[in-house]
Amino acid sequence: MEDKPRYCNQCGAVMRAEARFCNRCGKEAPRRTPVEAAAAPGSELTAQPEPQPAVLSPEDRKPEGTPVVSEDSQAAAPFEAAGDAGSPGQVEGGLQVERMPVEGSKPGKTRKNWPVLAAAAVGALVLLSVLGGGGFLAYRLLIFPEPTRAAANITPGATPTAASPTPAATLPAVAGGTATQQAATAEPAKLTLQPGVTAVAKMDGMAQVFIPKGAFRMGSTAAEIDAVLDGCPICEREWLGDETPEHIVYLDGYWMDLTEVTVGMYAACVKARVCTALGPTQSDKYQDYFTNPRFAQYPVVDVSWDQAGTYCKWAGRRLPTEAEWEMAARGALGLIYPWGAQAPEASRAHFNADAPAAVGQLPSGASPYGLLDMAGNVWEWVQDRYQADYYTMSPGHDPGGPAEGEMRVLRGGSWAETPERVFLLRTAARSKAQPTTVSSMFGFRCAQSP
Repeated sequence: MEDKPRYCNQCGAVMRAEARFCNRCGKEAPRRTPVEAAAAPGSELTAQPEPQPAVLSPEDRKPEGTPVVSEDSQAAAPFEAAGDAGSPGQVEGGLQVERMPVEGSKPGKTRKNWPVLAAAAVGALVLLSVLGGGGFLAYRLLIFPEPTRAAANITPGATPTAASPTPAATLPAVAGGTATQQAATAEPAKLTLQPGVTAVAKMDGMAQVFIPKGAFRMGSTAAEIDAVLDGCPICEREWLGDETPEHIVYLDGYWMDLTEVTVGMYAACVKARVCTALGPTQSDKYQDYFTNPRFAQYPVVDVSWDQAGTYCKWAGRRLPTEAEWEMAARGALGLIYPWGAQAPEASRAHFNADAPAAVGQLPSGASPYGLLDMAGNVWEWVQDRYQADYYTMSPGHDPGGPAEGEMRVLRGGSWAETPERVFLLRTAARSKAQPTTVSSMFGFRCAQSP
């Protein structure tokens, strides 16, 4: 007669008649003797054979009513029991059970199903990226902002008009620095302001070069002035005193015109009825300098400081400060001349001549940033008032010149400098004139803040 099932005294689970340990909680249950089994109602007292060890399948080991679990999931779950009931080969109620502990598991602890949790985590991240995309984008823009944009009136990578100079992309390498070799071709919103990046101003077609922020050595040392005096018998120390003391100046980044403003560019401002027509109709050599298209790419001359400032404002720019001009000419290395320390010669600067020359024709004389004609051709008006001892009191960050003074500063020398006066072509050389002065040796170029 079939023996009736038993129930665990601890958890109430159904147990086999001959089981010694509960398969659910692992607790040991009292074992019935053959007499107790025979005393059950309807039973007969007969000799019971000794149970034989057997190996059961995972399904056969489970109490009745337990859900079936796949072998893969069962292998992933540790055996839970009290004491050492989970040791391999243990006999439970006369049954030989082969249960191998899971590597890394601990008794009484349940190892989580990590593959399922990992998949859930990935899904959660995807959901968060969809729902919180706006916040994530804002965070990315905060940490990684878009590159600085160029000024509104600059079109990066545009082709210069007929009145504009040769682009900086054609410049060769320059001694003492690296000339611009490549023009920018990016869209305005993505233009990266790096040294030598060029752009073209919309109003007048002027090619511009970006000068990065940084410090440079402004002025001259006593040793440099002594070297000038040794090579210039006609010079006097007082002439060079306004270049001292040498001092360090820090400038924010800015744009600088590649060349001097040309006759053709200035004529467009006159045609727009913003700039005033130039007084003389001739230069010292050319009778039709301002009317003949042949001279459209020559530097405009005979302009006063006020006329130069009016043009730059019309073009969306301004006159450079004296410090901006000098940094663009000599670079952070503090070069004696825009191209280095070599003495001026005709292949680098237009001087010792009888008239101006077309702009941008001497790439070997380019400055470290690739600017052309920073020495010779025409003196260039800058924004600052002139004061001989200004360097003794000028601020170290973006100096704008003294607050008072009748005269304005000019820089760069001109076509009229003789071999005895080439010291005026140095990047630190200063000159001055009344703002109303006009001369065939005076011109200008513009600058612009980004």
